[in-house]
Amino acid sequence: MDTVERFYDLVWTTDWVDAGLTLREQAVVGMRFGLRDGNRYTLTEVGQDISRVRYGSGPVSPQRVAQIQNKAVRKLLLFTGQERVA
Repeated sequence: MDTVERFYDLVWTTDWVDAGLTLREQAVVGMRFGLRDGNRYTLTEVGQDISRVRYGSGPVSPQRVAQIQNKAVRKLLLFTGQERVA
């Protein structure tokens, strides 16, 4: 099993709430990796979607979405006892 397949298995089988993911982190991971509706979204698209939910708090930059994604992935890896995917 390659690294990408192992990561997807990890994401699909982990209880995100138990892993300590916030709602925003869950939304970002779900959209970025296609777990929400089968479509994978860009950082910009995810930022626009999150901005709509926040109602007037301003846009979420692609850089901020990447930060949220990275933090969520680290939480998932730590929760499952895997500090690295590779």
